[in-house]
Amino acid sequence: MEQLKALQEQVEHLTKLIKELAKPDIYDYIDENMPEWARKPVQAAVDKGILKGDKENGWGLTYEDLKVLTWMHRAGIF
Repeated sequence: MEQLKALQEQVEHLTKLIKELAKPDIYDYIDENMPEWARKPVQAAVDKGILKGDKENGWGLTYEDLKVLTWMHRAGIF
């Protein structure tokens, strides 16, 4: 019975870790948390009014959003 309890605890621990890893990072402002390569394109999007937000209503950008903004910036769209 003790082995079953220990196994259940391990499963619960692993389930918690998987949920944490599956949660995407959200970028609401430019700081050290944001990848360095994305900072200039994001700042350009803010400067052009493409991204708007404040401390209460951040951008909610995902990693994929950062990539798209970077591609758009490199293409000269803004």
